[in-house]
Amino acid sequence: MKTIIAIPACHFESAYQICATTKARLVAAIRFAQAATSKDVIYVVSGDVPYYQGGTPLNHLMRSYLVERGVIADNILLGNGLGIADDSKNVVHEIAQQVQADKIIVVSSDWYLWAALPFWRLRAKTHNITLGVITVPGTGGWRTWLTYLAYGTIIRISFVFGLRMSLERALLHIQNKRRSGFQWNGCA
Repeated sequence: MKTIIAIPACHFESAYQICATTKARLVAAIRFAQAATSKDVIYVVSGDVPYYQGGTPLNHLMRSYLVERGVIADNILLGNGLGIADDSKNVVHEIAQQVQADKIIVVSSDWYLWAALPFWRLRAKTHNITLGVITVPGTGGWRTWLTYLAYGTIIRISFVFGLRMSLERALLHIQNKRRSGFQWNGCA
């Protein structure tokens, strides 16, 4: 069986560059893979969003970054995830089944994990997949921290009160708008 290293995108530095947070996540993923006992590792990079309509999506830039640092291109899959709820759905429901993975390691910022981890846990449990996380500290600015603190609190409340599906649909609707251009600065 394979281990998936899932790296959710943060945002763009410019139209053709990934931000410092995304780079930090990718570097942490490479370090983990190099130290892993299993060499049967597949990287999944999310962020199927362009900076502007018709531009290069984040996940393609992330893939290039990994390849430039020695990761074999065939070991990198492009996830279609758009954000908090969609990343886990894409990786667990689609990609993990496709490559027959039994373990997923999510490499991301602590603020992203606060918001998204309930979705990752739910989907991993549903498919009997072991889930691990690697936290990348020191990323994101105060605006991002406050935004994801609010997201995470609302998400947890939705799980407790049985409103997860409604909230998930709303998040997907909001985040789907990113497909026509995504210029929000997650490092701010």
